[in-house]
Amino acid sequence: TRTPRAAAENLNSPWGMVFFDEDNFLVTSLGSDELLKVSRGGEVSVVAAGFRSPTGVALDENRVYVANSGSSRRAIEWIDRADLSESQGAEPQPLVRGLQNVSNIVVASDGLLYFAYAIGTRGVVGRIDPNACAESGGCDNDQVELVLYTDLSAPLAGLTISDDMRLFVHTLFRPEIYWVQIEG
Repeated sequence: TRTPRAAAENLNSPWGMVFFDEDNFLVTSLGSDELLKVSRGGEVSVVAAGFRSPTGVALDENRVYVANSGSSRRAIEWIDRADLSESQGAEPQPLVRGLQNVSNIVVASDGLLYFAYAIGTRGVVGRIDPNACAESGGCDNDQVELVLYTDLSAPLAGLTISDDMRLFVHTLFRPEIYWVQIEG
């Protein structure tokens, strides 16, 4: 067995994490409403701020996507990847409005953005074309395609999608992991 070592310390409620490049990863800070860049050496810098309880983070070649669990008006926002290397910080732009408690997001091999959120007390997963939403100034909840409607209690804390488009989820309140094959 191996003993884990701290990669970064004194973070304020870290939640989502994704590799950004060879030397850095991005982490959402639920407690400070920030997006952090953390180097493999443990250096931490704020690259974007002003989120509303940010949870999930995902990226593609052009953008970084951040889920805000604390704001349905700003449910998912995006930042140009190139802006994250500038010292003044990046300004988040609207991507999806009108969703409750977005907890996790992932860009799948089909190029679409999938996200776990709540409809009432149920955990669900929706998807959008992130390019279309970013270019139009953001999408509303009625433009979200619902791909998984569950009886599981929200939040769906875990969400991942395999290359063969199997979607896996779990909730905070059950010991199981569930999956479904996604159709195109």
